[in-house]
Amino acid sequence: MPARPGQGGPGPYLPGRRARPEPDHTLLRGVPAPRGRALSRPGPPANRDLTKEGSEWTLTAMPIPRKSAEERRAEILEAAMPLIAERGFDGTPTLAIAQAAGISHAYLFRLFPAKEDLNVAVVARCNRIIRERFAHAAEEARARGEDPGPAMGAAYAALLRERDTVLVQLHAHAASPTHPEIRAAMRASFADLYGVVERASGAEPEALRAFFAEGMLMNVAVALGLSELDAPWARALAPVKELPGDVPCAPPAGDPAAASTSAADPEDAPRP
Repeated sequence: MPARPGQGGPGPYLPGRRARPEPDHTLLRGVPAPRGRALSRPGPPANRDLTKEGSEWTLTAMPIPRKSAEERRAEILEAAMPLIAERGFDGTPTLAIAQAAGISHAYLFRLFPAKEDLNVAVVARCNRIIRERFAHAAEEARARGEDPGPAMGAAYAALLRERDTVLVQLHAHAASPTHPEIRAAMRASFADLYGVVERASGAEPEALRAFFAEGMLMNVAVALGLSELDAPWARALAPVKELPGDVPCAPPAGDPAAASTSAADPEDAPRP
């Protein structure tokens, strides 16, 4: 049945039925639609961006770039470093690492199928940081025509300010006897770092041993907070508080005798 004239609205006219008014679209412009409902507008949809000149909103889903698995792994390792530095490998649950990285626990295990895999990756990241600092310092020293040995020592001393790297190293050493995967990773790291320092400095094994021994002493001094103590023995063993660029922070790589200097008197102690 056709609609009675003057009674607009869709559908046939029935007695007693009120006509459905046409929606006033001018009242809908710029008003977001209620959740689960879409606002109807006359004409074809306008696929244009919202501008100052636009009279209607066009809500367009912007594509969110997805991070690669490698990027996610890097974020997880970055989140894990301070936690492990504080709690150790055994004391840091994977759930805490996942929460710190902002991902689900299940997704963490998609990227690292076992905690042992995550432990090895953390050790590798920690030692990669040290390797890069050594290589960069040696390259700059050679460019200046200087001995790379002291430059690498200074670079490691500067790294002491990044406590997470140093403390993760110490936790890795402590965990090595009971975690074969960490022990293997630390062995590989020492072999790699030894090769970097040996090739860059050309030092003899005795000098290289003194170089790494000084670095280990620095690690222990940072963990014990020796620089905070005002005692002769602490001043002798602690790394220097100020790190000027021209002060070697490890024995010169080509001078084994420098490593055997007596540390009985703080004034005569080798400068770390």
